[in-house]
Amino acid sequence: MTTLNKQVEEIKNFIFQETNNVQEKLSILLDKKLLNHIPESLFVNYFLPRFTGNIIDEKYVLEWISIAGSPMAEVGIIKDGTNEILFYVPSILATNSITLRQEEGDIGDIVEKYNNINNNSPIQGLNFFLEALNNKANEYSNLINLNEISNRWKAILEKYNYINNNKNIKNNSFFNSISIEDTFEI
Repeated sequence: MTTLNKQVEEIKNFIFQETNNVQEKLSILLDKKLLNHIPESLFVNYFLPRFTGNIIDEKYVLEWISIAGSPMAEVGIIKDGTNEILFYVPSILATNSITLRQEEGDIGDIVEKYNNINNNSPIQGLNFFLEALNNKANEYSNLINLNEISNRWKAILEKYNYINNNKNIKNNSFFNSISIEDTFEI
């Protein structure tokens, strides 16, 4: 092998190794376990009492969103000291299933069609608009699995003894006589 070929081969190996190093570092940085997570102790002692109304504090929602990165992002709760993911707290605005798509039939199309119909016949325009919005609302409500979100919150509240097996909320004098179904509309 010539000296030039050796140098080219060494450069290729170096680039390959550096590319692998960069990919490895990026995968660590982008690992879901490292994004949007807090220790269990912080969640239990600070956020959970605020979520349940035991502590009234207006700024906790903004603090939670700053951790989540978005009101639509979940937050992972990790075991103190081990970084083991225990569970994910559902997002404050559980819209994971709703995407504001730019495709035919979105809200913009409905408004545009309403305007066209309304110019010729206001009553038909209004009837179209109400029916189209009702259909869109039904479509969106079918996309969101509220039962899954409620079950996740129920599991979190049970884990930390905020509700017992009888589904009564504990640890909060305001909620003592209210069932979880009333509180979270299960």
